[in-house]
Amino acid sequence: MGLNKGYHFDAMKHSGLGIASFCVSLFCGLLAVMLVAVSGFLVASGQNEESIGLILAGLGIIGDILLMLIALGLGIAGACMKDRRKIFAILGIIFSSLGLVCIGGLMVLGTIAE
Repeated sequence: MGLNKGYHFDAMKHSGLGIASFCVSLFCGLLAVMLVAVSGFLVASGQNEESIGLILAGLGIIGDILLMLIALGLGIAGACMKDRRKIFAILGIIFSSLGLVCIGGLMVLGTIAE
C-alpha cells in the first residue's frame, strides 16, 4: 500500500501552454520595464525622437506588445485544456493583460503629454 494507504490519487499535470504563457509574460514584463527605463534615460539625456536609440527602444516595445499578445493567447489556450492544472495559465493571462494595459497606459500618457 505504501504511503497512499489504499487511496489512489490522480495527480493532474500542469498545462504546458500555461507554463509557456507564464514564462513569456514574465520575460515581457521585465523587458518592458527595461525598455521604458532606457527610453526615459535617452529622453532625459537630450536625445531627439529621431535618434537611433529611441527608434530601437520603440521597436522593442512594439515587439514586446506582440510577445505579450502571444503570451495571452497561450494562457487562454492553456486555461481551456481539460484535465490540466490551470494556475500557470491564469497567471500568464493576468501578467500579460496587466503588461498590455500598462504599456497602453504609458502610450496614452505620452501622447497626452505632448
